[in-house]
Amino acid sequence: MTREITFLGGRRVGLTVIYNELLNCRKMQKEYMPFKNIWTEEDFNQMGWHDSRIYKLRVGKSVEMDIDYILEWNEPEIVGMAFTFWIVPATLVFDQITDFSCESVFYMGDIEIENIEKQVREEDVQWIIKCHSGEFSFIAPGYSMFIRQKPFFSFEQTISLCARGGCSLERTTNQDNPYRLGEEYTTLQKKEWEHYSEAKRRHFNLSEIENLERLHENKAIDLKKYLIRKRALNKEIAFSDSFLKGSIWDRTSYL
Repeated sequence: MTREITFLGGRRVGLTVIYNELLNCRKMQKEYMPFKNIWTEEDFNQMGWHDSRIYKLRVGKSVEMDIDYILEWNEPEIVGMAFTFWIVPATLVFDQITDFSCESVFYMGDIEIENIEKQVREEDVQWIIKCHSGEFSFIAPGYSMFIRQKPFFSFEQTISLCARGGCSLERTTNQDNPYRLGEEYTTLQKKEWEHYSEAKRRHFNLSEIENLERLHENKAIDLKKYLIRKRALNKEIAFSDSFLKGSIWDRTSYL
């Protein structure tokens, strides 16, 4: 019997600068391509699935997963800010499976892979898919992973369901996704770069306040200059916090 599960889970910003950053991002996306579109067990030592989200899982004669595969973790552009990522929608397939076992109960929600372990035994190979909320294992000779679309540059470790074109277990390397060419996606990208530019501005202002406090503690700055500059910076930071409210750079979610 085949089982299938789907996991769903007052000041103007420089828009010209943001638009140029968006164009640079698109240029990077066109130039950045994985060196192969179908990966197999022969590539196992070069691969890593940590934090790859599972959108769909089908278990029958094969184990098939629709995942967001993180091709690359990019160092922050500015020290102290978060990583960015190159991510692709991918179909990970293990054919000819036997001895499937699920040792933990999965809840319906966001399921992310922690690691995939390969245990070579005398007569077969066991694969253990460890997730943050459980694990399952089976015996299979190997796997194939199909990179279905061009990579996404992302500020988060996942792609939105709309952006990736929903869920799919298609074994293809040229999946059609008209949403990426549409106005809605372009508008969302512009907004993300707007937020990112404001987050960088806030980061610089917070760093300047830290430096200002050190100067004040060491009596290396005139008190009046210190107070005026600190007030101006706090005003800028308050604007940034308001502008970024509800975005992935919203500090109120962890302050």
